[in-house]
Amino acid sequence: MIVRVLVAALAAICWASSNSAADDPPTYTVKQEEFIKYVSLTGNVEATQIVELRADFKHFTTLKVDRVIPDGTHVSVGDVVMWLDTKDFQRQYDLKRLDMEAARLTHEIAELEYRREMEAQQLELAQLRDRLEHLEADRRYYLDVEFPRQIESTQKSQEWQAAYLEDQREELRQLEQMYLEDELVEESEELVLRRTRRSVEQSEFYYEQSRESTRRQLEDILPREFKQREVTFVLEKARLENQIRVGESSQKRRQLQWQKTEMEFANTVRDFEEFAEEGNRLHVTAPASGTFVYGEFDRGALTGARKWRPRDTVNVDQIIGSIVTVGPRRIRADLPEDMSRVARPGQPAVTIPKANSTTHLPGTVQEIGAFPLPSGGFDCAVALVDPDLSLLLAPGSKCDVKIRVLENPQAITVPSKAIFSDDGFNSYVYLKTDRGPERRSVRTGLSENEKTLVENGLHVGDVVLLEKPK
Repeated sequence: MIVRVLVAALAAICWASSNSAADDPPTYTVKQEEFIKYVSLTGNVEATQIVELRADFKHFTTLKVDRVIPDGTHVSVGDVVMWLDTKDFQRQYDLKRLDMEAARLTHEIAELEYRREMEAQQLELAQLRDRLEHLEADRRYYLDVEFPRQIESTQKSQEWQAAYLEDQREELRQLEQMYLEDELVEESEELVLRRTRRSVEQSEFYYEQSRESTRRQLEDILPREFKQREVTFVLEKARLENQIRVGESSQKRRQLQWQKTEMEFANTVRDFEEFAEEGNRLHVTAPASGTFVYGEFDRGALTGARKWRPRDTVNVDQIIGSIVTVGPRRIRADLPEDMSRVARPGQPAVTIPKANSTTHLPGTVQEIGAFPLPSGGFDCAVALVDPDLSLLLAPGSKCDVKIRVLENPQAITVPSKAIFSDDGFNSYVYLKTDRGPERRSVRTGLSENEKTLVENGLHVGDVVLLEKPK
């Protein structure tokens, strides 16, 4: 009986233990292991030496294609790639030639008129300069000779008048003295005395007038005249100098106008000559040696490709095609923005051509764009380790690229399903402990092959739950 009870108890314990083990979630023991993160991209092969071929004609807006070499033709420097129709050019050339002859005659007439105007202006300026020189010479003569002589003449006239009066007075005194000594004065002598006295009175009167006139001349009239002549000189000099400046400015302005006319005529001649020269070479030549391809390349992708046919219209500066020269190739791809923080130039990469998926070509990240592309992501350029092998890749073809952005031989990783997050930002795991599941915050890194790199929060030997505990 006791044995049966013991057996039943042991069976119950084993059953409970087995049920408890079955209810525990799966776990993972944390350990150090190698962690490698790859970024897979798809890009285009880009030739690093491509020359765009343009219809760089200056004097034509549109042209018609006569013929063009086939797409993929190898060309050398100077080889003709496209021939253009010359019929429209000949019609335009005949009209422009007549316009050129008319412009030449107009220029000759304008030159004759300009030279005549220059001669007339030169004569007018010479006359104005002569008048100014004469004006200054007259002023110097007035200041140095005429004005001092006027003062001297006025002063001398006054002195001579005084001397003449003094002589007459002396003569009268002597006559009176002589006649007074005679007791009898004859009638004729009396007449002489009267005349002499009257002459002296007149001289005294005129002397007083002369003295007042001299004073007025020296103090009023001559200074007033001097000042008036100075004002007249300054005004006339200013007028002449202004006329000279205006004449010189007019002459300079006319010279500048003529220089402009000559430049415009020279431009007209040059444009006509360039038009004629372009018309004589209405074809597009290869500026470099390489393979001629219709269209243009943008980050390795061939865009704008078209097949040229006779009578097609070519617009000025339109890209006709591209010449792919012999040189290294590289891969241009779009790097996702979330990978731009870990991708760096110099990281190893593997290039797998779409045309031959069994070929793996080693390479390195050459450069990463500093700013996002309009379509999203960052520009990423991958160069092959062996430049000679890159020549096997056709420009514009597709390639897959795997970039090794991280390699850590002693990384702490856990299965990605062991990482939980409630808000999409803060991550945590559940540790298995003797007290039961314990929640712990962790800082995670990159993920690869269902493994996530744990940068902080876990240690080797920790056991984490792969499911949330119930």
